[in-house]
Amino acid sequence: MFKIKFSVYKEITRDFVKKLLDKSLPVALNEAIWGLGMTAYVIAYGFISPASVASAHITNQIMGLFWAFNAGLSGASAIMLGNKLGEGNLQIAKSWGIRFIKILSIAGILLGVLLFALSDSIAQFFTNISSGGTNEVANNVGLILRIFAFYIPIKFINAYNIIGSLRSGGDTKFALFAEIGPLWIIGVPLAFILSLSTDLPLYIIIAIVNIEEIFKFALLVPRFFTFKWVKNLTN
Repeated sequence: MFKIKFSVYKEITRDFVKKLLDKSLPVALNEAIWGLGMTAYVIAYGFISPASVASAHITNQIMGLFWAFNAGLSGASAIMLGNKLGEGNLQIAKSWGIRFIKILSIAGILLGVLLFALSDSIAQFFTNISSGGTNEVANNVGLILRIFAFYIPIKFINAYNIIGSLRSGGDTKFALFAEIGPLWIIGVPLAFILSLSTDLPLYIIIAIVNIEEIFKFALLVPRFFTFKWVKNLTN
């Protein structure tokens, strides 16, 4: 029979809750504001054409398969790193963290090559979506997937550093800054400016907008190698 021991709640002190919120609130804000940013992208692309919205939505769904693989690797690395950090094995955590970067880099390159090779074949599934007998959506999907194929290795490393290494050691405030800063200062404004003020095709706009991932990379990789995230949070 399940029994609730209310006495355990006495162990939840104000200091404990403060520490919990200090690490968890940046993560919650990170995910919420990132989600709003992805929605803002779709809104911006809607100013180009309905076909652009459809193209962006389709490619996001396809890329979701790759991001699931990335999230799995990054999440697993966070568990393993957190375990070693909690044990106080900080040097092992550093060594493993570097190994994970290498693994994610190789995985990103391989999947990027695979996506580039399959982009036209995947796009063929969407030839009947556009109206007027055109293949605008299919053409957009093929071109956008090639753009994403280039960015996949960078995105993989960024996701690993945010989800895996930095969060495992409680460096959640910097992860929030590195994720949200480039997204809302560079990515989202560029998406609206280019969609409203230029006649550039969607795939070119997406290629330019994703420069924000390079800025994230420039923030996250140096932060990783400072090893400020290598902390035992159980102390």
